[in-house]
Amino acid sequence: METERQKVVVVSGATGALGGFVVREFLNNSSVNHPFCVIGLDRADAELKFESQSNAKVPVYRVNGGDPASVSAAVTLIEKKHGAIATFVHCMGAFRWSKLSDISDADVNTLIDANLKSTIYFMRELAIRWHADPKRLGRSIVLLNSKAAQSASAGMGVYAATKIALNALVQAAHEELNSIGVSVNAFLPTIIDTPANRRDMPGADVSSWVDPAVLAHSIFNLTTRDHNRVSGTLIG
Repeated sequence: METERQKVVVVSGATGALGGFVVREFLNNSSVNHPFCVIGLDRADAELKFESQSNAKVPVYRVNGGDPASVSAAVTLIEKKHGAIATFVHCMGAFRWSKLSDISDADVNTLIDANLKSTIYFMRELAIRWHADPKRLGRSIVLLNSKAAQSASAGMGVYAATKIALNALVQAAHEELNSIGVSVNAFLPTIIDTPANRRDMPGADVSSWVDPAVLAHSIFNLTTRDHNRVSGTLIG
């Protein structure tokens, strides 16, 4: 188990484009005085290596975000091996573009599981543990929502429905957890500049897309002591 001085940070979707930047951002800001123990969660076990960080290795544990038993087991495993979770950044999610008349049952289930159920199950596990230890300060949850989901166009309805629900979760969780020193916020970025988005939108003007490194830095800043009092906010 990690030492009590270390702040345990869990990043879901850690092997994804944005998740990797978030992991790297916390590692880059880890120091003797403010050490971070960074742990990843994703759909398969893995190990992230960062040569620039003295060959830092970040374990990634397998989890099925749409399965409450899997989420509970993953959180329990992390706390057993590494200590109490202080920060949770939820980068896990899915996107499907499909009109209501065309969307398949499989795509509906994927969007609900990855975007909505996973968020509820992770937040529930953390709320249970944090209510049991209400005196520990500086804990935080950061969710990744989407600006496009706030005003859905044709083909975006089901995806948007599973994302805009996160707004209600942020507001409710703020009311439930703020009294025990937990901040809950969500970022609502526009299109993030990732290899997948460039591949899916060839020829698009990427000049206005969000740099994932800049977004990761903003996420990190929101979890620090100076900004930890901000809660219940949708940032976009």
